[in-house]
Order: sequence, then structure tokens, then C-alpha cells
Amino acid sequence: MDFLINTPFKLNLNVIELDEHLPSMKLFFDLDTSNMKNELKHIGEIWMETKEYDNFLASLGKKNSIKSEFNSIDNNFNLILSKENNEFFITLNIRSIGVFETSIIQSHIRFKLNDSEYSNIVEEFEKLKIYI
Repeated sequence: MDFLINTPFKLNLNVIELDEHLPSMKLFFDLDTSNMKNELKHIGEIWMETKEYDNFLASLGKKNSIKSEFNSIDNNFNLILSKENNEFFITLNIRSIGVFETSIIQSHIRFKLNDSEYSNIVEEFEKLKIYI
């Protein structure tokens, strides 16, 4: 099952493995911000506890929630949907660490969302839950 955002950037999340021992899922992610002045692309895999995802979805469902957030198990992938002064934002923090931890690449991406974009993102996350 794929999760796909096309605006304000492209983010594809795909569940590629489920682990029942530590209830978790392995996600492939593909982030492309080529609609900006500069292009940024991240491709990788993350592990996330299903409980973390459940908590994220539960907070999305609360009408007066001001922040919904999920993190990968290693904290190298963080996604936040927030509401600040009646405006919606999506924030992504991604960190890639080299094999021998001698190199680190970090990205911080933040976009303002209109109501339609926010609603579409919430719908996509809810669709992904049905699969898990």
C-alpha cells in the first residue's frame, strides 16, 4: 500500500515489511522537492513502531490537535503536521548517517499547507492505516 503526497512536495511511503515481534513496519520513502527553487531528493528505508503510527493517527483525529508527529525507531525520520495561528504546516526532518558514522546528511523541510492539502494528507495517512 502506498501513501502519496503530491503537493507541496512529493512524498511516497510504501510499507515493505511488517514485524510482529516488535509490532513495527518497515517503510520505503521517496521525497522529492523539485517543485522548489532548488531540488532535494531523499530515498531510503525506515522502521517505525506501529504504536507510534497509531498515536500519530489518533492525534490527527482530534479536531483541536495542534501537533501530530511520528518518528522512526532510530529518530532519523520525523514528520510533523501542525496548526499554528489557524494555519497548517508540514515539517520533515531527515537524517542519513554514513556506514562508519563519519558522515551525516540532515534536511529540515517545512511547508505551509492550505486546508485542501492538509485534508488530503490526513486522508492518505488514514488509508495507510487500513493496510497495517
